[in-house]
Amino acid sequence: MSVTSWIVFKFYENSKPFQFTDFLEICENANWKFFSHDQKVFYLSTEDDDGSGWVNEFITELQLFETLKHKQLKGDITGIVLGKYPENNGCTILYYPDQPHSLSLDITIDRKLTIEGMTDVSWYLDEMKRIFDICGYRIESIEFSEHQ
Repeated sequence: MSVTSWIVFKFYENSKPFQFTDFLEICENANWKFFSHDQKVFYLSTEDDDGSGWVNEFITELQLFETLKHKQLKGDITGIVLGKYPENNGCTILYYPDQPHSLSLDITIDRKLTIEGMTDVSWYLDEMKRIFDICGYRIESIEFSEHQ
């Protein structure tokens, strides 16, 4: 059975406006990578308008950031798979334009686990809190959900 885990971060409305590419640059500086070992990126393409148009392709960082900026400006769901190296833990980051003060982490692929085999939620919270602090996004609330 696969386990699906989600963390939703909600930011105070008076926090700095969320910018997906700014967030990714800080993630990259914290050893979160959007390029896989084969140098491909798994992200929601520009043709996507409902969150189902994932592509896994070779793309430059400049092209990727232009695509993500365009999607956010257009009001599309924006998403990308990130991996934390060298730990090889990961998550999918999703930004929904109808929820401009929140960010979702889908922790289904390459989940960081505790010794007991549960999702290590505190590891993800610590990792993201550090990045949000640098970005200027103040967390108002956190929701966690997990099911099989």
